[in-house]
Amino acid sequence: MTVQITILGLGQIGSSIGLALANAKDQVLRVGSDKEPEVSKQAQKLGAIDKISFSMPDAVAEADLVVLAVPADEVHYTLQAIAAYLKAGAVVVDTSPVTVQSTQWAKELITQEDRYFLTFTPAANARYLHETDKGPSSAHADLFKDNIIMLTSAPGVDASAVSLAENLARLLGATPIFSDPNEVDGLLSTSHLLPALLAVSLVNITAGKAGWSDGRKLAGARYARVAELAELLDAGKKPAAEVLHNRENALRAIDNLLIELQELRDTIASGDEEQLHARLENARKAHLVWKQQRATGKWEEKSKSQIMPSFGESIGRLIGIRPKREREKNDGKN
Repeated sequence: MTVQITILGLGQIGSSIGLALANAKDQVLRVGSDKEPEVSKQAQKLGAIDKISFSMPDAVAEADLVVLAVPADEVHYTLQAIAAYLKAGAVVVDTSPVTVQSTQWAKELITQEDRYFLTFTPAANARYLHETDKGPSSAHADLFKDNIIMLTSAPGVDASAVSLAENLARLLGATPIFSDPNEVDGLLSTSHLLPALLAVSLVNITAGKAGWSDGRKLAGARYARVAELAELLDAGKKPAAEVLHNRENALRAIDNLLIELQELRDTIASGDEEQLHARLENARKAHLVWKQQRATGKWEEKSKSQIMPSFGESIGRLIGIRPKREREKNDGKN
């Protein structure tokens, strides 16, 4: 039996998921769809998908699992476009960075029985953290290997749907971590949103302002590395959506940043070299620790060892997903 996994959005995340499933081509049919036809063709040429569908309803009609890998400003439209065409037992997982909002949209739009929605927030392999291209050309089969994927689901989602999302994470080489949408959004506000907003602020107070005609010529590595993050807001046509759909957490993160900047300003104003050195050195050391931990995956956390299922076993678990109504019917015969 073949499992159909449909990937909507074939940028770096979507194409990387497809590439990671390439070893299971005899058991998994990978259908891909992207709003840009050339992107779909590029993903197929790379081997990330087996079949292109230029119609989202057609792409999901026979899908056992649908992966949304679209920007935050396209999630609502995409869910709206596919909801009526999902078959019984289908599971939709969303990789966008707006977990609370996408869960609410799914609750409103996916109303038929036995269709399930979860969020699926992946962390990238440390070796690819400095890549800025988010197209299929930056896709990697091991993009999620040896990292975590945070899963959330609304109350009432069938256990088999949760298991399917968990097994997909393991197929990608990642460790699934179960969480709450509010917690995930809170974490993303500081680790994902704030760096980009800080970069936006830097660019806005420099580019085009007084002195920039000469300052731009002196701007070097430090400026370039920070300013580049302004490009990493969600890749849709409306990057503000990513911020506004996580508004409360974004505001909290900015408030904490303002407090830190004020304390740093006060330290500089006081001329206290020892205190300023301590603040700078603390940040440098903390960053080095994080960088080493992120690269090695060693977090000094105590956890129970888990026996990871083999690739084949995980595929088998995907195949075992059935609509809830069908399982209850069969169980009643026993």
